[in-house]
Amino acid sequence: MEVGRKYAWSQNTASQLLSDIQAAINYLTTLPEVNPEKFGCISFCFGGHVAYLVARLPDIQVTPSFYGARITTSTPEGGEPTITRTKDIQGTLYTSFGIEDASIPQTEVDQIVGQLGKYNISHRVFRYDRYLNMGFSVSVVPVIILKRLRMLGSKCNNFLVNSSDNLHRP
Repeated sequence: MEVGRKYAWSQNTASQLLSDIQAAINYLTTLPEVNPEKFGCISFCFGGHVAYLVARLPDIQVTPSFYGARITTSTPEGGEPTITRTKDIQGTLYTSFGIEDASIPQTEVDQIVGQLGKYNISHRVFRYDRYLNMGFSVSVVPVIILKRLRMLGSKCNNFLVNSSDNLHRP
């Protein structure tokens, strides 16, 4: 797992990841079965961080991000942490965290919530006390994803998948 983490953080850049996702969107919009106006991005851990980053693309209407690690402390290319880009988020963001996840302390979750509120970003933050750490997704993610997708309704038809609840809508 440590090798994967090292690769994810040292071999990717935010601009490269954003470019790759935009290229996928551009391709998908050429397909007749795809609604070009309704895209979302969903992912987990490092990918949850990437999903938070990708939420600022104009084509992304909704982003479920599961335990996005290091959002408040890093960005894949180094430099300013991804949280400093919160003001650029375009659509609705749904984030999920385990309350005792060592990778994302609750102080960092609180910082994310604070920035989302500061910039009036449409969002909902889920904190799971029954599922204490990052591994909670192994058994419950399919259920959580289905609930989230039903909740999102008509906001999004196309999802790009990369590997106490508060609701705020400006």
